[in-house]
Amino acid sequence: HLDSAWLWRENDTRVKKIQQTFSKAAIYLNQFHNFTFTANATVHYQWVLEDNPGLFMRIKELVNQGKWEFVGGDYVEMDCNLPCGESLIRQRLIGQRFYLKNFGRISDIAWYDDVFGWPNTLPQILAKTGAKYMYTNKFCYSNESIAVVGEHFPFLHFLWQAPDKKSGIIVTWSQHKNNFNKQLKQFSQHSVQVKQTQNEQNVFDYRESWEQMKQRLNLDRNEIIPYLMNAYGIGDGGLGPRIGEILEQINWEWLNFVKNGTAKDMFELLEPYRKTLPVWRDELYLETHQGTLTSVGMIKENNATFETLMNITESLCVFES
Repeated sequence: HLDSAWLWRENDTRVKKIQQTFSKAAIYLNQFHNFTFTANATVHYQWVLEDNPGLFMRIKELVNQGKWEFVGGDYVEMDCNLPCGESLIRQRLIGQRFYLKNFGRISDIAWYDDVFGWPNTLPQILAKTGAKYMYTNKFCYSNESIAVVGEHFPFLHFLWQAPDKKSGIIVTWSQHKNNFNKQLKQFSQHSVQVKQTQNEQNVFDYRESWEQMKQRLNLDRNEIIPYLMNAYGIGDGGLGPRIGEILEQINWEWLNFVKNGTAKDMFELLEPYRKTLPVWRDELYLETHQGTLTSVGMIKENNATFETLMNITESLCVFES
């Protein structure tokens, strides 16, 4: 994850941050045989294609070798609360088309590392635009003192289902900044399967407390899903994984504590549990960042105005034709 514009301007990201982040990743992928790199946001790949075609060709080679993993499918990692459904669909359409044209396939992993909550309609949009899975780390910000369910978000892995009760994607999340040890404290309570399958009793939402949910879960230690994802590296405006972090993960693997791989490898481990995962049928509310829709209101206001004008313009064009 890298912010296209946050405490810096778009051009800083395009000229400095993306070029350095992707260049370093390409170098490290040649130096460390069991290191893989994952990056989202189609617009970042487009900027590299336009500004540094040689680097982009190297990225394509690494993708074909299975070392570089492109994820997301959205043109940019966007806010999912304020835009209308049509806007979210267009993000997916443009992003996935770029991946298909330049890498020969679309991404089946939605990647919302730094998004402040998601509407309950999003699983249907994701499923119908090629996604089977979704990753985030934002639930690690949930504050136990204000959480609706009394603790952090109750499930580490779950099937997020849209209101149509048909569209569903597997979701997993992890601590950010290589702090996965924090999740191990309550791992046995949150990485669980449901007691029965294909039953409305296994559907959960914010109307229940965590204690009520636990009564309907199988908390026997033999029924724990024994997987935890650790996505490491400096995001926002950093340069991705540093050499020290890569060596640390290699040492952990040498000691048989972790298995280095891609995000897709993780979701393939979760796929056999699809029918026994807790089903979440509600929005995904980010408790700590309550109401944090933007730090610059003018930008959101302009985006909403432009969105409305675009809808009107398209409608008028249809009437004219």
